[in-house]
Amino acid sequence: MIRPSQSLSRTLALVGSLFTFGSTVPRLHSPQSTGLKIESFGHSPLRVRVTSVPGGVWLDSMASSGAQVQLVVRTPALIQVADSVRTLDVSVLGPGAVRLAFTDSTQARAGLWGRDITLHRGGDGRFRPVFKVIPLYP
Repeated sequence: MIRPSQSLSRTLALVGSLFTFGSTVPRLHSPQSTGLKIESFGHSPLRVRVTSVPGGVWLDSMASSGAQVQLVVRTPALIQVADSVRTLDVSVLGPGAVRLAFTDSTQARAGLWGRDITLHRGGDGRFRPVFKVIPLYP
């Protein structure tokens, strides 16, 4: 004869094994990605274009299967960057500037800010800014 406490223990063990082995909850982002927070440097929201080479950026609220080469987002935004991405280009569409911050502690560094920011992933896996000379015409 099965006692009520044994029945409850068996039920809890069955439910626990289902959560451990048969979880059907979809993951929104891959463990092989890094979060990038994009914020307006001022008070008003800005439109920002994020381009990656190779394609591997997606909104944090989307599945990684929706990875794209280019996104246009409105600040504040949180996007995911795949580990396969070597170059990121963040460009403000219109007047204003943005501040970038990686959510991954291995990417921690002083905040980056500007209007046209290009980042290249080094051999150690960290993104670093690429400095560009932009000629000014009179």
